[in-house]
Amino acid sequence: MANDAIVNLIISAGVHISLLELLRDNAVRESIRKTQASVDSEADEKSEESHEYVVTRALELLDLLARSRRIRLLILEAGTALDALVTAYEGTTDDYAESSPARQLIAQDLGRILIHLSSDPLEFRKTLYDHRGVLPSAILGNILSPVAEVAETAEEIVLNLVESDFATCPLWVDLIESANVRLVFRVVVVAKRPSVKVTAARKLIDIVFSHPNILDDEEDGLSPEEKSTLVSMLIDFFVDFDPRTSVVGVLALTLLLKNGQTLNEEQMEKIAVDGAVSLVYWMQKGTERHQENAVKILHDGVKDPAILQKFYEQLQAPSVQRETAFLLELGQQLLDVEIKSNPEGLFKRCKLLQGLLEVTDYDSLPSDCMEIVEEVSAYLLELTEEKGNETEHKDEDADEKKTREKFLLVITNFLAVLVSSSTFHSTLVHQDAIEKLALVLNEQKKATESSALVVDQTRRLLKQLCVHEVPRLVACNGVEILLETVMKHDEDSEEGSERVAEMLETFNSVVECGSAGKSALMDTEGFLSSLSRGFKTVCGDLSEDQEVLTAKLLGTDFDGRSTNMEVACGLCLLVFLLARGGAYRERVFKDTELMQHIVTMMAWFPSIFSTSDKVVTPELKAKFGLIFASGLPFLEAALVSAEGSMLDSDDKELFFRKTMSVYTKTLTTFANGHESSDLFLASCEGLKSLFHSDSAVSVLADDGQKELEILLKEQVFRSLKATIYSMGCVVALLEIAVAVIPARPVTPDEEKEPARSSWLVAGVLHALFNFEAFGDDLDVSVLFTLLRRFCSSAMIRNSLYEHVDYDRLVEILVAFAQDSKWRRWRKYALSVLLLLGEDGALEQVSHDRGTMPMLQASTTSSFRDRDSEQSTCAARCFHCRQVVHAPVQVNLCVMPCPYCQKSIAVASDNASTAVDTLPSVVEHNGSITLDNGAQSKISSDGSDFVCVNCSNVLELPDGLGPSEIVCPHCLQLASVKKTSQSVMPAFSSEKKRSSASSVRSVESGASLPKDPSMSGIDVRDTKVVSCGHCGKHLIVKNGASAVKCPSCHGVSKLSTTTIVDFSMF
Repeated sequence: MANDAIVNLIISAGVHISLLELLRDNAVRESIRKTQASVDSEADEKSEESHEYVVTRALELLDLLARSRRIRLLILEAGTALDALVTAYEGTTDDYAESSPARQLIAQDLGRILIHLSSDPLEFRKTLYDHRGVLPSAILGNILSPVAEVAETAEEIVLNLVESDFATCPLWVDLIESANVRLVFRVVVVAKRPSVKVTAARKLIDIVFSHPNILDDEEDGLSPEEKSTLVSMLIDFFVDFDPRTSVVGVLALTLLLKNGQTLNEEQMEKIAVDGAVSLVYWMQKGTERHQENAVKILHDGVKDPAILQKFYEQLQAPSVQRETAFLLELGQQLLDVEIKSNPEGLFKRCKLLQGLLEVTDYDSLPSDCMEIVEEVSAYLLELTEEKGNETEHKDEDADEKKTREKFLLVITNFLAVLVSSSTFHSTLVHQDAIEKLALVLNEQKKATESSALVVDQTRRLLKQLCVHEVPRLVACNGVEILLETVMKHDEDSEEGSERVAEMLETFNSVVECGSAGKSALMDTEGFLSSLSRGFKTVCGDLSEDQEVLTAKLLGTDFDGRSTNMEVACGLCLLVFLLARGGAYRERVFKDTELMQHIVTMMAWFPSIFSTSDKVVTPELKAKFGLIFASGLPFLEAALVSAEGSMLDSDDKELFFRKTMSVYTKTLTTFANGHESSDLFLASCEGLKSLFHSDSAVSVLADDGQKELEILLKEQVFRSLKATIYSMGCVVALLEIAVAVIPARPVTPDEEKEPARSSWLVAGVLHALFNFEAFGDDLDVSVLFTLLRRFCSSAMIRNSLYEHVDYDRLVEILVAFAQDSKWRRWRKYALSVLLLLGEDGALEQVSHDRGTMPMLQASTTSSFRDRDSEQSTCAARCFHCRQVVHAPVQVNLCVMPCPYCQKSIAVASDNASTAVDTLPSVVEHNGSITLDNGAQSKISSDGSDFVCVNCSNVLELPDGLGPSEIVCPHCLQLASVKKTSQSVMPAFSSEKKRSSASSVRSVESGASLPKDPSMSGIDVRDTKVVSCGHCGKHLIVKNGASAVKCPSCHGVSKLSTTTIVDFSMF
């Protein structure tokens, strides 16, 4: 109360008014002093010091009084009495540094008084308005003062006004109206208190908003360095965690970017990395205007893709973790943006979301993020369908058309990111993306001026979508539209090779879809002709020679790529693929121009294998080899079609001659070129097909055949010395010789036999002498065919006899006849030995193999005399059921069948080598002569036994008893008397001995012959059982209840044994 009483007393006494009047008088004296510029006398100087002392004491008292709000308000309402205070502040701070200490104290007191007065901002602004000519400029100017006390005082005054600042604040209004951007910029830079900086920046925004070009003004604007400094400061505001500071940065940066300001790399990185949190905050928490500003700062400010990538990485950083929030907010805003009034908002959000999805792991996204992306894709596809409809927008102007095309481009770019992901690929298909994109392409065909960019991007996107969805593409007529568009662009394009490459890429993507894709290609009108045009673009005209073609194909682009060569090879592979199956082969072959280009390329390939050009690297040669390997069978198939085609005779002749040239060049460049046996063999097959064609033979005539014969002779002689020629290559050359070069009389101008066929003889002997290198799948029958041809000529056969390696030839033929590895060629080898008259070799074969059956027909006649001394029996092979004649003493379980090469019989326990279980027996016959060591050993080691059933004499092998022997005549156990019901009456011994054909052996150890006359037993009346004690197989009569085993003498009930019924055989 005491203080209030004192305040009341002071107010009633008007002390504050008196002090202001005193200051006004001081102001008058100050004005006079400045006018006179100096004191006139020592007395005046003392008077001045006395006056300064009084003013100082008055200001100190006024400073104390101003601390009371009631007195402070009265001072602010003092009217003209306050002019002295304002004038004194402006005067004392203007030359503060040159003033006396007393005047500096006065300036400091005046500043403190103004600070007190500004603590009531509303009333103080009235004073600022009343003194707008002096006080605002004095305060803002003092902020720039180099004197710390003056600057701090001025900032304190401004700071008191910050909280209640508004657009027309008298402190700034003159600066804004006069667009004094330089002063405001200096305040922003020099001020030390952040709030003052922010306030000054806000005023700068107001100036720039009213005067968009003011910053670039040469006189009143800012220099580039100053603008960069301003931008950096505004970015600092933007990244501040205080929203009141950050919002100023958002507004200021947006305005500057709108006016064309660009950011340097450091500033962009500051926004992307340090400002990531602020951007997400304003995207989530800001108003619609703030959201647009944040999108603009990120999209228009950070234009470097690498730095924008850092922004996305920052969102994913563990310290930030704003990726999900940003994706959800951005996707929702994209759905909500008003595209009519703000199409740029959709464009920018699409691009930002596209960039985020490019670096995002879809599998790690939560379900709500996946849902928002699916909603966005569905929404954009609807927009695509709407914006792609040319009929509905036929009346639009140029700007509207441009905006609509931009919609399509932005949307297709965004969808392209989703297509590459298997997660969203199926989603887009289910959202009818293929149908809607096909509609866009279809509508582009209707447009007066179609957009090349829209067509290109839509085509690429559609191509990616239809990889596994060709039926949908076909159903909506998409493939035809797609291909027609591509081929149309190919015709109109100036950059031919690039356009052909894109066309080829599209074709390949459709072909990769399978048979439906191939069908769609072939059903498209103009498809094959577009391939021909593609060849013409990258290879040139057909009239150009091979050197021009080489230069064109091996030429490199500015980036070092050989685009022409890559495209030409790609076109060849595509044609080869389409013609591989019979469905489209004839249609391809009927396109004469296309076939001419293919043959030209095929004729060029062999030359490239032997070139020394550095451009043709080993890797490139290997690639050519793969393409060429596909092309050779293509040419072979084309030969067949050309024979029945409606081509002109000249075209046919050209085709046949070029095709032969391809094959012959492939052979000649083998050793010093491609070195591929696969290409060599394929060319050999092609040559055989060529000369099997009647049309080709009639065109090539004798000259072509003679040329081929010379080539074959040269290649055969090369193969004798060059190890690169495999046995398969040598055999292939000989096969051509057999197939193409017919037997004909010698003309007078030709060499005579055997000189004429010496190269063939050399090739055959070279192959046979290297027979160890024959593969299991190599067909060498041609060698024996040629040998038989040689033997049919007396002169050639005599030359064989005189050949230095004739004995080696015979040895090899014997090896072919003996070794089971070459059993498929045995009869051929024996036939040749017979033609050569090598009876000693034939006997060697027969002696070494012993039990091997001789060749039937003509080859058996040479051995008939010697074999007639041995008795043979006929047996039916257990495996192939053929009747086989074999010596009686041979164990059929180990003797191979000459038909199926398996053992003739198997032992009773199904083991082919179980001789002990079913031993062989030999019938005693006076006509048998034992003339080999094996038979003699059996006779000496065995013992005689008479079968108790049929009375035939058997020879028992050493160590076996009669109870373990099955008689080969009656098929009964030799020591067990048969019952009268077990078998049919046997033939007499005399009858059996009268004919070797009546003597039969067991078909197998466990099986009986089907024909009862062969054994005298009705097989339908017998069965084989197993002993229940030792497991031996026993033959019993049907209906028997028990059987006694001769081996273990155990009795087994048939109900408990395992029965094998032979009646099924």
